[in-house]
Amino acid sequence: MTCHRCKTEMKAEKIPVYHYKESGLDNVRLEGVTLLKCERGHKLIHIPHIEMLHDAIAYNTLKKPPLLTAQEFRFLRKWIGLTMNELAHELAVSRGTIHRCEKKGEITRPYDHLLRMLVAKKKESSCQRQMYLEIAMHEVFEKMVKRHLKSAKMTIDVEKLPQHPSQASRQPQSQYAGL
Repeated sequence: MTCHRCKTEMKAEKIPVYHYKESGLDNVRLEGVTLLKCERGHKLIHIPHIEMLHDAIAYNTLKKPPLLTAQEFRFLRKWIGLTMNELAHELAVSRGTIHRCEKKGEITRPYDHLLRMLVAKKKESSCQRQMYLEIAMHEVFEKMVKRHLKSAKMTIDVEKLPQHPSQASRQPQSQYAGL
């Protein structure tokens, strides 16, 4: 790949674990990403399947029991593609309420539930796809455990993981993040 800034060739190197700060969340780490560097020191991070990654982050955020954090609240708002004003209108609250949730972490249980329900409604197909994958993965692991109760090693061919029928026809998206 060629550097977008200086047009020189970039070299790729795998990163064991990448702290995905661009998500806006402190707790997201990725495996399997590639760092691209040119001879002038410009860097890019290649994050494969970015849409599916964001779907998975959102789904796991939605199903966690404690109240949302300010960062999670903001991530979900952005994931459904709404501005603070648009979210305030959708939830029938003031923009100041949304601001307090996202900037000060003043999230009450009713606002938490309202946002989760709105997100689930607006991204129903993505949530269903993640639920399907979670169930399919659980079934794969259950079969493995039954066959290899004492086995300490586990090998999973990611190419053979089940796909949701609606996902099979879509090409996965990738994203490059500039550093």
